[in-house]
Amino acid sequence: SLNEIGSILDAPDYDRNCVLAHQIKLMRPVGGRISYERVNSSPYSVIMWSVDSDDWNNRYSAARCECDEEAGITCEHCQTVVDTIVNNVMTQVSDGDIILLHDIYLSTYDATVVILQRLYEEGYDVVSVSELILLWLLPRIQNMFSWMSQPTIWTFIMQPI
Repeated sequence: SLNEIGSILDAPDYDRNCVLAHQIKLMRPVGGRISYERVNSSPYSVIMWSVDSDDWNNRYSAARCECDEEAGITCEHCQTVVDTIVNNVMTQVSDGDIILLHDIYLSTYDATVVILQRLYEEGYDVVSVSELILLWLLPRIQNMFSWMSQPTIWTFIMQPI
């Protein structure tokens, strides 16, 4: 029922990989490039981002870094890289956006810590893509059930996301 779906989302121990008792299979195409033919033949739902952090283009490596983590000192180069990534996200982000971040760069990790802090300070809820899809679908499902309560016969064809 819709109440059960809502209680699942509100539960403190909600498993973010489990939506409506099954895992949603999602794919982000490399570089954001994929043909319609590949989309239609894929067993996954293709998800694109709406905010590009450009972290792949602005990164640092530990070998080049002059930071002293034990002393809590960040070098000027690393701070500039983190500030650039944070600025790229925070100047573009709005409700419902999907932010592209790559977990292979140390600089992305450092920037993500700041980005999350700022998003929470601005009142955003940070959710997984699966949750975002469910939050988008839930009002539509509720509307569908409200239509069904009327004395009319309705036929619904559900398309994959």
